[in-house]
Amino acid sequence: MIVLILSVNRVAELLGKSWIFKGYRTKIFLTISIVYGLVVGLFTPPPMLNSQFQSYFFNPFISFTDEYIFINWFHAINNIAVVFFSSGMYAFLCLILLMKQGAMKTEKGRKKMKASYLVFLQAGLICMFNLVSSSIYVYMNFFYTPLWLIQVAQLMWQFAQGMPPVIYLALNKTIRRYTQNMLASGSQVGPHRTGSMASRM
Repeated sequence: MIVLILSVNRVAELLGKSWIFKGYRTKIFLTISIVYGLVVGLFTPPPMLNSQFQSYFFNPFISFTDEYIFINWFHAINNIAVVFFSSGMYAFLCLILLMKQGAMKTEKGRKKMKASYLVFLQAGLICMFNLVSSSIYVYMNFFYTPLWLIQVAQLMWQFAQGMPPVIYLALNKTIRRYTQNMLASGSQVGPHRTGSMASRM
């Protein structure tokens, strides 16, 4: 959910509608995400780790049970929505960037377009990991899947959880500068400074 909100945030930024995420509105979006995660985590059937296939499945693979009893339809619908919504949002982002190519005629326009490409690249990389893992997780819970592809899904899921900080540090100058300053001074970034940083992202 938060990854999808990130893609909406990037579109709003490129369309000059970043006010949608200013102030209390960001808290509302994040609260919805947290509530959504809690509902899914607490009130739908959990997947179980299967050592043979080295990943999580809803089906416990007990031969005398009907495997469809253990299907979590909420999870499947969620992952399919992630795939289609992410693809649609990033196709829309590409379209916006193509339409704004004319802005590159001036120095200011070139700088703005370069920043837009970096924003697109950051969000695109983060969403790619979610998109690949979501697609395979839906597929492997319904159809036979080779072990190597299951392992790819697991790896992409791990990347989705751990790569965003690496991507931001590599591609976001503002975050990189604040991190360098924080490490150099040996102190934590205060609330007023983090707020300032978030507003510039």
